[in-house]
Amino acid sequence: MKDVSMIVRSALAVAGTVLFTTMVVGFSPPTAQAQPGITEASPAPGDVLQTLPEFFHLCFSEPVKVEESSDWKFNVSTPDHRDLGLRIVFQTSGSCVDVFPGAPEEPPDGIWTFDWLVHAQSDGSEGSGTINFQLGELQPGETPLMTPDPGAGTGQSDGDDGVPLGLYVAAGVGVAVIVAAGAGFVLSRRRRA
Repeated sequence: MKDVSMIVRSALAVAGTVLFTTMVVGFSPPTAQAQPGITEASPAPGDVLQTLPEFFHLCFSEPVKVEESSDWKFNVSTPDHRDLGLRIVFQTSGSCVDVFPGAPEEPPDGIWTFDWLVHAQSDGSEGSGTINFQLGELQPGETPLMTPDPGAGTGQSDGDDGVPLGLYVAAGVGVAVIVAAGAGFVLSRRRRA
């Protein structure tokens, strides 16, 4: 019986250590995301425009690399999937960019696609995304675009109620460890009886 009691005590010690570590990680303040995101976009995702803008404007959550063309990539596609020639003009700080499309004289109606990819100045991490917007009327077979929730963003909160996802994971693991350790303790007590 001493061996079973020793095993249960060891299991409880390991469970306590795992629970403590998991809870510390779960309650730690979230670290800043290194990946650059968009803080401002014109046109914005889901916009419906009557005329094609002279340029597309993006601002980033942190300064991005602008020196080498291999550090960034932009693409504008028409509803009939033609890629346009572009002129790219970054702010010297790397915080924002204006993308001037070589648009046809009669830009086609429908859903346009603006793809972007940049690298952060701080650590070279990559950020990318796609902005879809509508020009004029939809083409046959096209589905209207959804406008994103203005409250949605790239913050640290992954839960519906603003609680970091890591905290939910930590709590779940903690409960599972406590239940398993408690079950082992009860079984060892029953074997003694």
